[in-house]
Amino acid sequence: IVSIICFFIGLYFSGFLSGSRGTLLAIILIAPIVIHYFINSVLLTLLTILSVAIVGMILTSLETASFVNSFYFIRIQNGLETLLLLNKSDNSIFQRLEIWSAAIKVFSDAPLLGHNITERFNALRPYLPDSVPSYTHPHNDIFASLISSGLIAGFASFVSLISALLAAFLDDRRCVEKMYLGFMLVFSTFVTANVSTVFFNDISSAWLAFSTYLIWNMEFEDKS
Repeated sequence: IVSIICFFIGLYFSGFLSGSRGTLLAIILIAPIVIHYFINSVLLTLLTILSVAIVGMILTSLETASFVNSFYFIRIQNGLETLLLLNKSDNSIFQRLEIWSAAIKVFSDAPLLGHNITERFNALRPYLPDSVPSYTHPHNDIFASLISSGLIAGFASFVSLISALLAAFLDDRRCVEKMYLGFMLVFSTFVTANVSTVFFNDISSAWLAFSTYLIWNMEFEDKS
């Protein structure tokens, strides 16, 4: 009960009060895993997910009809419009789309060795419009690795991001609980790495490394 309470408090702070849509996406991806772990029934899990999805659509409809006025819902709506309609209703997402498009072009210029880690953003500038301000990284860890040092660095970045799942799978003491934790951490890191950064943020990279260490070393008692 204490764990469940802490979990929902964490969802409220990290998924709502933070206003981070990337965190919300990670929560949506791990939610089925958490629900299935608690309920331990595929049918009930599907029914719960369906119920939550219906409530979410109702809240979104109410916000669209101006019955609910939430800055968070407005940000989500603007973000979806930017991604689906390619307009500029959400400037942060629009700038990311421009940066990622430029990153693909830059990587194609030097796919094997990259452009050197110190030039990871300078190499993007010729492909970016003037409306995109200067950043120190391309808001995507895999793209940043590919630009910095080519295919080998990109592969190393991918392996690092799934390290928690590898730790759960390769451990001789592997169990369902470790696989649950590994999958949840991988979903979280992949969302973070593809819309922001993990490896250019000391706190995020330390969290990934320490969580992987815990998954590798934890032992669970046998359960009936």
